[in-house]
Amino acid sequence: MYREQKRYARHVKPVFGERKVESMTQKYVNDFYAALRDERKVPGEATPRPGLAPASVARIHEMIGAMCTWATNAELIAYNPVANVKRPPFTLPASNPPEHQVLDNLLQDLWRSDRKPWLAVRIAATTGARRSELIALRWNDVEFRPDRPTLIRIERGLLNVPHIGFVETDTKTGVEGTGSIVVDPELSDVLRQEWLDFLEVNKSAHKNGYLFSDKADGSVARHPDTLSTRLRKVVDRNGKVSGKRRITLKSLRAYVASELETLGNDATTAQAVLRHKSPLTTQRHYAAARIRKQRESTVQVGQQFTKRGRSKPKDAD
Repeated sequence: MYREQKRYARHVKPVFGERKVESMTQKYVNDFYAALRDERKVPGEATPRPGLAPASVARIHEMIGAMCTWATNAELIAYNPVANVKRPPFTLPASNPPEHQVLDNLLQDLWRSDRKPWLAVRIAATTGARRSELIALRWNDVEFRPDRPTLIRIERGLLNVPHIGFVETDTKTGVEGTGSIVVDPELSDVLRQEWLDFLEVNKSAHKNGYLFSDKADGSVARHPDTLSTRLRKVVDRNGKVSGKRRITLKSLRAYVASELETLGNDATTAQAVLRHKSPLTTQRHYAAARIRKQRESTVQVGQQFTKRGRSKPKDAD
């Protein structure tokens, strides 16, 4: 939501803010999209700013389209001037999930140095939770069940909007994005110990604090950038990169998709776990996982041969 507001204020309002909607011709809008992709000079800056990425221009198109559709339905304008304007073409980058061994090494480093980022990474790498969903987690979203696996309910997101503060929202994909996810025994044990430690400190306080908070009573959620910064420091200190890419909380959703595919789960299961609105998003992650598996499959073929030095041929007669 905040990013959309920034896009509107920075790119849309200066061009369309004072313009009558009915005067927005198809050519005018297409020229606007072309200008967004070009470099532009900004007063007071020596270096021109690069043009927007095609995906960002497409998001702006969707924003303008949604605004005009709403105005048309509300009968504020007689017709939708961008109804026939095609979305600018763009191609999403290939999914690039972290490699398992690199991620496992990072988790070991975090366990020794900083447990809260460890917990955030471990939850994200298990459930595929987004950063906004992680910081929105409260203790009543964790269900410890006797003789049954622990559940984590993902039902909301939390955004930190400048000049406003924390704003609770639906998940990124709305109602379809909610879900209850079973976690493994190790993560369940750590969560239970964290819960007991929280209760010990907050014997007489409200028991429904945030899992990730800078306050002992969990009354205020941790700023999302703080969590990302603490993770980045550990990643950079230990050189934990995967495929020349720094491991981030966002990249862990791609990791979960890749692991689900590797373990033989179908795309429908992955879509449910990751709570994607569109199956095409899941398929993009699965396609990347299959490409990686194909590249690595020849290693398994080569490993079948006898290793050099392991055995020697018999002397010829």
